[in-house]
Amino acid sequence: LEDASELVGALRATERAGWRLGVYAPEEVVDDVREAAVDVLGVRASG
Repeated sequence: LEDASELVGALRATERAGWRLGVYAPEEVVDDVREAAVDVLGVRASG
């Protein structure tokens, strides 16, 4: 469908950009897991 319509491709790209990802860990390793998530997943740390 993206091939037939640039609008569909743009809408899907916008939808993907809005996805959120949560990474959970025990409190004692939160900093290590946060650093690993940033390094491995390329996500932005929050909190």
